[in-house]
Amino acid sequence: MIRLFFWGLLLFNITAFAGVLTDIQITGNEKTKDRIILRELSFHPGDTILSKDFPKHVSLSYNNLINTLLFNYVYISFDKKSNNNDSLIAKIEVEERWYFWPEIVFKFQERNFTEWLRNKNFNRLDYGTFLTQRNVRGLNETFQLLLQWGFNRKIGAYYEWPNLTKHQKNGLNIGGFYNAQNEVFTNIDEGNRMVYNEDSRSLLTNQSLFMEYVRRGHFFMRHMFRLNYDRFSLNNKLEDYNSNFFNSTFQSDVHFLSFGYKMKWDKRDSKNYPLKGNYFDVQFYQRGLGILDENVNVSYFKFNARHFIKASNRWFFSYGGFANIFVQDRVPFYFQQGLGFNRYVRGYEPYVIFGKENVLLKSNLKYAILKPRVKEFEWIPHKKFKKAFLAIYTNLFLDAGYSTPFKNNEKSLNNEFLAGAGIGLDFVTYYDLVLRVEAATNIDQLTGIYISFVAPL
Repeated sequence: MIRLFFWGLLLFNITAFAGVLTDIQITGNEKTKDRIILRELSFHPGDTILSKDFPKHVSLSYNNLINTLLFNYVYISFDKKSNNNDSLIAKIEVEERWYFWPEIVFKFQERNFTEWLRNKNFNRLDYGTFLTQRNVRGLNETFQLLLQWGFNRKIGAYYEWPNLTKHQKNGLNIGGFYNAQNEVFTNIDEGNRMVYNEDSRSLLTNQSLFMEYVRRGHFFMRHMFRLNYDRFSLNNKLEDYNSNFFNSTFQSDVHFLSFGYKMKWDKRDSKNYPLKGNYFDVQFYQRGLGILDENVNVSYFKFNARHFIKASNRWFFSYGGFANIFVQDRVPFYFQQGLGFNRYVRGYEPYVIFGKENVLLKSNLKYAILKPRVKEFEWIPHKKFKKAFLAIYTNLFLDAGYSTPFKNNEKSLNNEFLAGAGIGLDFVTYYDLVLRVEAATNIDQLTGIYISFVAPL
């Protein structure tokens, strides 16, 4: 949920004194257990708190609670106890979200909807449901179920336990899925995706299981250790389009283990649309552990850093960098990564650039046309939807990127300096909804208008 900290929603009484916090009162949490909320607070009963530190505690605790994505709104106040001037009481009032979301899956496997209308081939439709139940048992646990049929078939389930132990520092995530594809991304030619598809049969199936241990000590730091098992079955026809799909020689059946580690530092005011704070993560991943398939051996590192600056009530600036580096010079096509999909130079959205070393730099200058505000609609019957949050921003952006080629894939836009610039309009509302419309141009003088549903940086 996108939420910004602004003083009008925070109720606290500042006077020049130091007091001992003797009680924390929590209201509004109809489902969420108290201990889940207490875990995110920067103060505890017995702490001596100076009045000048009230804003710091309110701001930090507010951001922590909002970023659990359990609450639409959070109100925090400090008050003196009426019968003791040296004692403080903290009041936490929350408004919980709607936690169950059934999502309809409906996608067509054509270049665009107009092309599908022209052919009206119902065999090339994906349809199904994606069910998400958040805050299971009131302990911030999440269960997800995916059921999809049609052109591509997917069945999967995922469960997240973020607070396994008493002190809420250890978590465990487990999941698995089965996927069958009639269309496969087989290669890249000058930045364009090459695909092969057949309507009547599956070309690739994937069975995957994973387990991830999460260690959270500090408020902002997480360590994640992940173990994956994957099994792929490929139709022999794919060898005609890429014989280097999983190994140097084509294999129709591949299974292997993978290990990953990620360290994340996240001190942003919002996970989904940040305006202030900083973020950093570093990852290492090893595909193939030499146990099931000795021919699979791919290692890579990823680095990601972002900084968000609030210059005034309406002006904001952000910048960041991303890099991924492969250890091996030759990497099977399926494991290759780089720029494209969710990591790209704006202005190059249609292109995919995979490489051994990839660097992306992004920057945004943002102005709040409509500052964050909350409006209550009395005619909406359910209280979890009565209050609507809305903010509108316009922004100027400048991005740059560079990628070096793999020795076995040089048909991409590698060894070229990429740069793009443009102007955008962002709409931000409640339940984590972001709509971004951008007009961009790049140094190759290609222009376009692009729509996205995530924050620009």
